[in-house]
Amino acid sequence: GTLANCLFEGNRGGSDTTAVGGIVMSGGTMVNGIVTNNTYGTAGSGWAGGVAMGAGLVRNCLIARNVGQGLRITAGAVEHATIATNSLAGVEMSGGGITNSVVYYNNAGGANLVGSTTNFAYSCAPEFPGGQPSTGNINPPPIFRDPVAGNFRLFYNSPCANAATNLAWTATGTDLDGKPRRQGAGPDMGAYETKTSGSVLVAR
Repeated sequence: GTLANCLFEGNRGGSDTTAVGGIVMSGGTMVNGIVTNNTYGTAGSGWAGGVAMGAGLVRNCLIARNVGQGLRITAGAVEHATIATNSLAGVEMSGGGITNSVVYYNNAGGANLVGSTTNFAYSCAPEFPGGQPSTGNINPPPIFRDPVAGNFRLFYNSPCANAATNLAWTATGTDLDGKPRRQGAGPDMGAYETKTSGSVLVAR
């Protein structure tokens, strides 16, 4: 099945070590979703505060400000996600793949990525030393508009703007805000698109 235009907020997992605060996916698709302010478990442990993924597809989703790991992925695919300011690692990966995504400012300055980092492409995280040109990965800060206030849209001069790769759906697709996915030379990394050029009118 498909979950579309959905919000998972303010939930708490159970007391076992596999507790998940937001959503557990064993298949299906979540598109245009926000997973925020969830807590991974009542015992201060668990798999993820946001999303635990064993199969399926996550597309155009914001996973942010959860207590615990943002995303635990063992299989499946993630496209155009923004994973930020979760209390532990942004992503724990042992399988699956992540494309065109931003993983930043998680774990209070500690590791954003735990486990494999080889299944990323055209994504932004500080753990990609010097960037990874062969896979399109970069490491500079993404320049969010106001992450403290929960605004994870990109500024026009973000290094993530126009830095993603075209997927089969991006030419006619939209972002998490419902705006056209391509607004510049190419799609942007993360859940949101930003305009990188335009006219400026100055009144005197």
